[in-house]
Amino acid sequence: MSKKKRKTLTPAQRKRRRARNIVLLFFELVVIVGLVLALRFVVIPVSKLGKVDINQDRLLAEMNEGIAELASLKGYRTIVFFGVDSRNQVLGQGTLSDVIIIAAINNKTGDVRLCSVYRDTYLSIGKDDNGNDFFTKCNAAYSAGGPEKAITMLNKSLDLNITDFVTVGFEGLADTIDALGGIEVDVMEEAVHYTNLYQIGMSQEMGRTPDPELTHGGLQTLTGKQATAYCRIRFISGDDFARASHQRDVLMATFKKAKGASFAQLSAVAESVFPETYTSMSLAEITAMLADIGSLDIAGQAGFPQMDKLTAGIMGRQGSCVVPLDLETNVKWLHEFLYEDPAYVPSSQVRTYSETIRGHVAQYLR
Repeated sequence: MSKKKRKTLTPAQRKRRRARNIVLLFFELVVIVGLVLALRFVVIPVSKLGKVDINQDRLLAEMNEGIAELASLKGYRTIVFFGVDSRNQVLGQGTLSDVIIIAAINNKTGDVRLCSVYRDTYLSIGKDDNGNDFFTKCNAAYSAGGPEKAITMLNKSLDLNITDFVTVGFEGLADTIDALGGIEVDVMEEAVHYTNLYQIGMSQEMGRTPDPELTHGGLQTLTGKQATAYCRIRFISGDDFARASHQRDVLMATFKKAKGASFAQLSAVAESVFPETYTSMSLAEITAMLADIGSLDIAGQAGFPQMDKLTAGIMGRQGSCVVPLDLETNVKWLHEFLYEDPAYVPSSQVRTYSETIRGHVAQYLR
């Protein structure tokens, strides 16, 4: 199939487009990421928020050999978005990252590809006290060492070069959807009852009156609390995989609504959401580019590991995990998906991890 021919841009046009795409990606995913999976509503003190200086030199040093200079990654900016399940008003170390979304931005075309890493994915989160790789659910890395440890886990397990992140909690995200006038979502009939239950509980946590209950499934406009509740439920067929599917539905609906919003609306939404973030990027870096707002193209979205390249089961003391049956194959697919590199060959470190996971599968699941 032939590729669509793109208009040739001048260097200045490319620079402006790259800047606005990064800003829009940041803004829209900060809105979206807090809606996904099983996050709890949290009220986060201002003293805990804002820009954090992480050790980027250490992140670079701990990348797998050759990754920092990998040619296929040089034309992209990769950012990871975390959503944390926090009940103690902290967005850093000590909280589980129940949402992990990797965003790869093509600096030349402006295309963006999104990949959520399932929170229970069985990966090495670092070394144990004996110097051996410790494999467990990947969302434990953030709890053990904050965003820096979580980023290192992703870089080493997936051959990535991430140095930037955004973490969000829950407060204000229902208001964000409402500020956009609600979003259209095709609600599963099976999910209607649980969406109503979650919305009632969430409204109590927020100290607000619940919105009207859903009466049927199908395509309909959801309020902020309704949409948030829809993304939290997992007591239906598919469990966490269904919840991830709901997240993608809301992601695309929010993106579509944001694209049609006015600059004034987007500015108001961004202003309300940004105070709920914890990030390696400064507010000035983001807001300085908002005036040059433009279109953003999401070229694809997926989940990791691939459905036909994973299994699930009890991995000893680590409990029920999502296990990449062959990490090496999954990483090769990920680089083809995010960076359009079908010839990618995973690093020796990834191959070592892959062999270890296969051994653990043979030990626990067969």
